[in-house]
Amino acid sequence: MLKKPKNEIAIFEGNELVTKCHQLKMQATDCRYYLSELSEKVGQLKMTSKNNTKLFTTLILSALFLFPFLASATGNTTNYAWGENVGWANFNSTDSGVTVATAGLTGYLWLENVGWIQLDYDGVAGATNTTSTNWGIVNDGHGNLSGYAWGESVGWINFHPTDSQVAIDSSGNFTGYAWSENAGWIQFNHNQTTYKPTTVWYPRIITSSTNGNGSISPSGATSVTYNTDQTFTIIPNNGYRISDVQVDGTSQGTIASYTFSNVTDNHTISVTFARRPNGRPIISIPPSTPATPSIPSNTTPTTPPPYTNPTTTVYNFGTTTLKNGSRGEPVKELQRFLNATMNLNLTIDGKLGPKTILVIKAWQKAHGLTPDGLIGAKTKERMKLEAEK
Repeated sequence: MLKKPKNEIAIFEGNELVTKCHQLKMQATDCRYYLSELSEKVGQLKMTSKNNTKLFTTLILSALFLFPFLASATGNTTNYAWGENVGWANFNSTDSGVTVATAGLTGYLWLENVGWIQLDYDGVAGATNTTSTNWGIVNDGHGNLSGYAWGESVGWINFHPTDSQVAIDSSGNFTGYAWSENAGWIQFNHNQTTYKPTTVWYPRIITSSTNGNGSISPSGATSVTYNTDQTFTIIPNNGYRISDVQVDGTSQGTIASYTFSNVTDNHTISVTFARRPNGRPIISIPPSTPATPSIPSNTTPTTPPPYTNPTTTVYNFGTTTLKNGSRGEPVKELQRFLNATMNLNLTIDGKLGPKTILVIKAWQKAHGLTPDGLIGAKTKERMKLEAEK
């Protein structure tokens, strides 16, 4: 029986190895092993340049296919944690690594004195930690870690023990301590600054501020889960209006709320409030006394009409409780009230939607009412009092 040349056998085996990695969805370390095995076969063959070309092409195509597997082996985390009983814990070892995601951690740590530590059961970020087939390190989306890792030599490692918690700050640095039942504390914010573990994943922060005379909610630094939305609601104090809203330094106008969508970076939002034209002035300067006009002797002045106080706008909010989805004239009155007292630009269409409900809740909270978004008797009465000011 005729035998195939060695170089053709190697080509066949190379194609088989690529197919195997694709079909079985192997881990990166396994694919790396098969690729090195194929490379070794090439080195062992003494082929002429004529026969070498086809096999070399196969090897290059194999490497290109396997590259996504190999690149993922290093994860997105570097450097070391430290334990007095286990030594340095490497986050980016040669054959594996740690990947931080919004749901949790995957991959392996390498401890110089005790070997591999597995961070999840099935390679999928996120776990309930309730069964022997559903455990791992969980991320709450804000960098606060919990759950359990496992090492054959040290047993379970708790990332949120009673007296500490491992976390990732807004710069991607790990902090805190984990507890191993058999090896004690593992420290993530040790004194060796150069070697502290860090990751490219970090919670996103949106910082909100105002110039006073009103509020924005939430206020200050707000941690936002990666790739999620965050809404801010803006309410001026009595006698003030929204003058401008700046998002990352760009004016958005006089809006009463703003939503950051699919947040992947840090942001800022700042609000400037100004006194309404009909608000109470800060300093009152009396007008100068006008000169008395001369009246011709042959002219009798007419009697001026009696003075009447300016009329106060009366809003008819109806007798039923208004809520999300309400329609009709009472809703139009509510929209007119909000436009007049808060300098908003709501369309007077008689339709009460979720964005207006957010404004109502913030208004209720600012005026000492229950922020439930329902415009009932108490809220209507307070609105009528504010309209009379």
